[in-house]
Amino acid sequence: MNILLLAALCYGALVDIQTQRIPNALVLALLGLALLQQIPGVPLAGPSLASALAGLGLGLALNLPCYAFGLMGAGDAKLLAACGAVLGWSGFIWLQLASWLFLGVLSLLWLLSHGQLQRLFWHRRHSATAAAELKAETVRLPFGGALFLAALVQQFYG
Repeated sequence: MNILLLAALCYGALVDIQTQRIPNALVLALLGLALLQQIPGVPLAGPSLASALAGLGLGLALNLPCYAFGLMGAGDAKLLAACGAVLGWSGFIWLQLASWLFLGVLSLLWLLSHGQLQRLFWHRRHSATAAAELKAETVRLPFGGALFLAALVQQFYG
């Protein structure tokens, strides 16, 4: 992973935390980086064209359904697909799984910090109506932060 991708994901995380939006300009910049990596002689190490296209396709295939079902925002899905183009399919798979893991951990931390974890399990076990009421209180966590944490771990330990 290169420092440009990390910087872009850091910026995306900060914007996502503040506004709950991923700028399209960021996604386009990452796609531009993926294209630059394909030019011979450019000192940016990147995956082969086939791997980059597979990463982009895999990113779209895994994340657009999540967007369609309301599990993530469109910007999150596009950002992950652009990361797939920059990293190639093999780097993308690790990043995708790690980002979901970090989002799960951040979700549990949010539930614990707001006293909601016990309430969640109580409602799930005792009443479908109460569970629906809890679902109506859904909080949108910024996926950009989880994605940046996953990229940091991949950079330094992956």
